[in-house]
Amino acid sequence: MLCKAAVCVLAAVLLSSGLISGGIAEKSENEKQKSEAPKKAIEIVPVTEPVIFGEGPHWSPIHNCLYFIDIDAGIVLKYNATDEAFSRIFITPGNNPVTFIIPTIENENEFAISRGREVLLIRIDNLNVATIIRSVATVELNLPDNRFNEARADATGRLWAGTVGPEGPNGEIPAGGDGSLYRLNENSTFTQVESNIDVSNGIAWSLNNSLMYYIDTGTFGVDVFDYNIETGIADNKRKFFDFIANNVSGVPDSMSIDSEGNLWVTCYAGSQVIQISPDGELLQSIQLPVALVTSAVWGGPNFDVLYVTTSRHRLTDEELAQQPLAGCVFKVTGLGVTGLAAQNVKLPPIFNYNKIQKTDAHLKAIEIVPVTEPVIFGEGPHWSPIHNCLYFIDIDAGIVLKYNASDEVFSRIFIPPGDNPVTFIIPTVDNENEFAISRRREVLLVGIDDLNVATIIRSIASVENNLPENRFNEARADARGRLWAGTVGPEGPTGEIPPGQGSLYRLNENSTFSQVDSNIDVSNGISWSLDNTLMYYIDTGTLGVDVFDYDISTGDASNRRTFFDFTANNVTGIPDSMSIDSEGNLWVASYFGSQVIQINPEGQLLQSIQFPVTLVTSAVWGGPNFDVLYVTTSRHRLTDEELTQQPLAGCVFKVTGLGVIGLPAQNVKLPPIQP
Repeated sequence: MLCKAAVCVLAAVLLSSGLISGGIAEKSENEKQKSEAPKKAIEIVPVTEPVIFGEGPHWSPIHNCLYFIDIDAGIVLKYNATDEAFSRIFITPGNNPVTFIIPTIENENEFAISRGREVLLIRIDNLNVATIIRSVATVELNLPDNRFNEARADATGRLWAGTVGPEGPNGEIPAGGDGSLYRLNENSTFTQVESNIDVSNGIAWSLNNSLMYYIDTGTFGVDVFDYNIETGIADNKRKFFDFIANNVSGVPDSMSIDSEGNLWVTCYAGSQVIQISPDGELLQSIQLPVALVTSAVWGGPNFDVLYVTTSRHRLTDEELAQQPLAGCVFKVTGLGVTGLAAQNVKLPPIFNYNKIQKTDAHLKAIEIVPVTEPVIFGEGPHWSPIHNCLYFIDIDAGIVLKYNASDEVFSRIFIPPGDNPVTFIIPTVDNENEFAISRRREVLLVGIDDLNVATIIRSIASVENNLPENRFNEARADARGRLWAGTVGPEGPTGEIPPGQGSLYRLNENSTFSQVDSNIDVSNGISWSLDNTLMYYIDTGTLGVDVFDYDISTGDASNRRTFFDFTANNVTGIPDSMSIDSEGNLWVASYFGSQVIQINPEGQLLQSIQFPVTLVTSAVWGGPNFDVLYVTTSRHRLTDEELTQQPLAGCVFKVTGLGVIGLPAQNVKLPPIQP
C-alpha cells in the first residue's frame, strides 16, 4: 500500500532511473517476454467506479464482498460481487486517514481498521453503517504526524502493520526512515520489529509460514525474514527480489500469495502486477490500463480471481484523460492459479490481566479492575445513573468517551469539529441526554443521541479571549447546579505549563463567567462538603488541596486556605482531581503518584489505593449504589519503555470493596438562552 505521494517518495532516484512517470509505464524487454508467455485467456475488467486512492483490499467469502479503502477520502469501500453493488462506508469523524481493513476471526461483521496511528475495532451492519466499538492499540505517540499504512494478519491471526512519515506540502515523504514495522501483542501493545522504514507496505507469508515477505517501497524490492509462526518472531532480514536488477518498471507496493507459493506484487507507477516464484524468479507481468497499481488480493468463490486496486492520486488532467479507469478496482481472471485467502485478524481482548486485589486494615477485599482499553489522556469522569454509564474525556484526542456498565460497551463520541481540546462533560439537570462540555475556552450545550452522535445545540459562554492558547480544565457543579470551571495555560513542547496563567470561574445566570481566583497554575479538582459550607479546590501547582468558605445560596467562595499539603504528608505525586464520599472524606487522584488517597474532613490522610499506572487523573463515584469508584488514568508523554511497564496506562479502573458510599457528581443547571 503506497501512501499518498508515492511518486515523490524518492523522486530524484525514481526519475533518474526512468522507472516512474504519471503515464502508462513502458514495458522493459524482460517484462514483455514474461507478459507474452504463457498464452492464457486473461481477462481484466473494471468492477467499480474510480476512487481517488484505492488501497488495502480484503476479500470476505462469507459476504462475497471485497472491502477496500480510499486513503484520500478516509473511507471504507465495499464491492458486492453478488449484485455488483458498490458502497461507501464512513468512519466517524473522517479527519484521519484510514489505510487498512481486516475482518476479525470471531465476527465477520467486525473489523480492525487503522485511523492515523491507531487501530480500531469497528462493526459494519447490513446497512453499511460503521460503529466504533473500541480502540485496540496506538503507536508512535511521539510522532503525531506519522500514520499506519499496510497491514496483514499471519496464519494465527496476529496483526502486523507498518507506518510511514508525514507528507510535505508538495506531497513528498522524507526518505529518512520515519516509518516502522510493528507486531500486535496479546496485551494490546505493539512491538517495533523494524525501524528506519521509508514506506511500509506489503506483507505476506510463505506456504509453510517459515518466511515472511516484506516490502519497504524505498528499497525497490521485496525482502524476506525467517519467521516463527508460534512466537511471531521475524529475523534475518535479507533481499528476496530486486526491481532494478530485474528491470521491473515502477516501485513495489503491496502483494498477495497464491497456492503455489508465488508472490503477486503490485507496481505503483508501473502499470502492472508481477508474479514472482518462491525462488525469486520473475514469472510474468499482468499489464493494466492505469499507471498507479496499488494492491491485489485473491477472491471469488474459488479464490481464482485477483482483485487489483488502483489510484488516480496526483494524476494530471491529461493523464486522467489517457487513463479514465485510474482508481477503479479491476477483476483479473484466467490466471490459471488459485490464491490464498487473506487471513482474518484475531484481536486481543479489552484486557487480559488478572484483577488487582488489595486488603485494607479492616479486612475488606478491595478489587481494582480495568474496564476500558487505554486512551491517551483520560479525564473528567461523570457517572450517569439514568444511563448506567460513565462519561469521560480523552483530552489529547479531544473526544468524549462512554463506558456502559450494563453491557460493558466502550464508545467514542466526537464533538465537531474535533480540533479543540475537550476536558469535561456534565449532564444537565433538565435533560440527561444534554451535556455541558468544554471546547478550549468555551462551554457548549451538546445533545448526544442513542447512537452516540453528538450535536452542538448552542454556545453557553467563553472566557479569556485575550488568552487564546489557554483552555478549560476541570469543572464541577455545586448542589444548586451552578457550574464552576478553571483554566490552564498552554502546554509547552516538553510538557511544561506556564505558572499562574489560569483562573477559577463561576458561571452566572446571565451566561457570563465571574473570575473567582486568578494566578492559578493548573486548575483541577473541585468538591463541596456535605453541608455545602466549604468548597475544596485543587490548584495542582500548590501541591495540595485548598478550601474556601462557601455560601450555597449565592455561590460566593471566600477565605481560601490550605486544607491538605502533599509535601507535609509525604504523598507521592501531585494532586489532580477529587470526589467526596457520604462520610465527607475526599478521594484525591495523585498524578505521577500511582494512587488515589482518602482524606478525612479534618485533613488527615486515611489510606492510599495503589494502581499499576503512574498517571492517575481523576475519580468519581458510580454504580447503582454509588459504591464503585471509577478512576481515570493517562499515558500522556510516557516513553515506550514506560508503556511496556505500564500496559494499562490510560485505562479506566473500577474500584470496589472500599466499604463506603460515594456522593454522586451533581448535574449542571445551565442559564437559559439570553434575549
